[in-house]
Amino acid sequence: MNQQLYKKLYTYWFSVLIYDHTVKFCEQWIKSWKLKEQMTGAARSGKPEIAANWLLTLCHQATYLLHKQIKALEKKHEQEGGFTEKLYRKRVEYRKENNC
Repeated sequence: MNQQLYKKLYTYWFSVLIYDHTVKFCEQWIKSWKLKEQMTGAARSGKPEIAANWLLTLCHQATYLLHKQIKALEKKHEQEGGFTEKLYRKRVEYRKENNC
């Protein structure tokens, strides 16, 4: 299934409007063919750039959240110890409770 989720973003639809109005403006006011092509090309490239920027933003957010999670786990490990240390504490508690 080919879903283009970026097409649901407001920024995508704003870029479509900008492109449409740029084309109308160029048709009405710009006489130079080269300048028209440059302006409409720049407006047209906005749509794929929005999709790429959106994906890049998601990658940055995922990286940030992973970094935050790693830092939280490091802090928890520092304060509470690791798995082996927890097992050892449980074993010591068990021995004290059962007079072993």
